[in-house]
Amino acid sequence: MTTSKKTPLLSELESSDPLSPGVLAYLARRVRNSHFQYLLKKFDEAERGQGLTKSKLAERIGQRRDRISRLLSSPGNLTLDTYTHLLVGIAGEEPIPCSEPILERGTRNMQQADLIGTATSTTSSSTTIVDVCIGDSRLRAVPGPTETTSSPIKTIFIEAQ
Repeated sequence: MTTSKKTPLLSELESSDPLSPGVLAYLARRVRNSHFQYLLKKFDEAERGQGLTKSKLAERIGQRRDRISRLLSSPGNLTLDTYTHLLVGIAGEEPIPCSEPILERGTRNMQQADLIGTATSTTSSSTTIVDVCIGDSRLRAVPGPTETTSSPIKTIFIEAQ
């Protein structure tokens, strides 16, 4: 039986030794790029749907247009405040933390978009609400008309397109 050799990234994450600067830089770059792509997707949607322009966005969040152009031109090292201002200004959305342990992920096809999925549930008044984060999408599932509040959702089906 042939098995694949573990990547240096996974080997480092499994060990209790300090992580190398290269692994930390790689993971930081992946996160930075995925957040930047999310901002661009949201800006594109708002541009097409509501006619949002960089000038309107700049005015909305109190910045100059040239700064907005610079921020949306490449995945720089945005602060959480700047990221939040852009996302709220573009889509009226608040960033919600969503993560998954790297070592628990299955084999990934790196030619496809990265999908990272987690789910959290809260129960109030006998109703279970499930929030699911998959890649750059956040879904909320609540009992539908055929489900009762006494039998909360147990399975969520998500179809990739």
